[in-house]
Amino acid sequence: MNLAFGLALAGLGAALIALLREILESGLRTEAEVERKLGVPHIASVPKLKPGFMGGLVGKRQDPGEYVLNKPLSSIAESYRALRSGLKVAGLDKPLSIFAVTSALPGEGKTTTTIALGRIAAQAADRVLAIDCDLRRRGLSTALAPNATTGMLEVLAGESSLEDAIIVDERSDLHVLPLTLRAFSPKDLFRSEAFKALLARVRGQYDLVLLDTAPVMAVADTRAIAGLVDGVVFSVEWGRSPVGAARLSIDALTRAKGNIVGVVLNAIDINRQARYGYGAYYTYYGSYQKYYTN
Repeated sequence: MNLAFGLALAGLGAALIALLREILESGLRTEAEVERKLGVPHIASVPKLKPGFMGGLVGKRQDPGEYVLNKPLSSIAESYRALRSGLKVAGLDKPLSIFAVTSALPGEGKTTTTIALGRIAAQAADRVLAIDCDLRRRGLSTALAPNATTGMLEVLAGESSLEDAIIVDERSDLHVLPLTLRAFSPKDLFRSEAFKALLARVRGQYDLVLLDTAPVMAVADTRAIAGLVDGVVFSVEWGRSPVGAARLSIDALTRAKGNIVGVVLNAIDINRQARYGYGAYYTYYGSYQKYYTN
């Protein structure tokens, strides 16, 4: 009886360990996992920025949007160039130019992706416009146009011209259409004719338009936008973003007739990736890292 009891406890313990491991490793870690578990293409991988000595002491994270300007030859900057290239070839019949950038939940890198990609593309001489469509968080506006007095809502309401509302990021020439502090509106703005007219207008003026949208699971705004743009870029954080939430969000975007062009895997821990064998690409990262200036 003791032996049988011990075997039963051992089996239960093994099952609990396996379940715990599955829970702890429920995030996405490789390009293959992204495509297998989410059923959409992987389009870019972005390494995690190390905080640096002083940043580590104070717990401050480096900003990729600033880093790509300060370190244009870094692996981080190169990853956003790869994303830009991926978007340029995403359209089979015709070039795609207007993209919504989103995620399932807050904090998975959508705004960072919008800013860094926008700056990289603008530095490459593309005419690029980033529009803040996250009415509640205003992350893009807070980062690039915190003092804006006119923005997208004023343009849609006819209170301001588009030219007067756009702010130019002097360091990269990225154009930004921000949201002001009065941004929240109960109106269904993203299904309005005014918003559709805005997209039609900027399509003719810019090579690339990036819409920083709200997380899909949080509000319905992004699902309304998804069917109006050329494509959707979906952001997930390496090893942290819940697979279930990502699947539900992608299903919702697909039902809204969104064209999901690819997933960006953000904040990859290169050392852990290689140590645990998560993909041969990262195993050899140290060998070709000499090509970058970090």
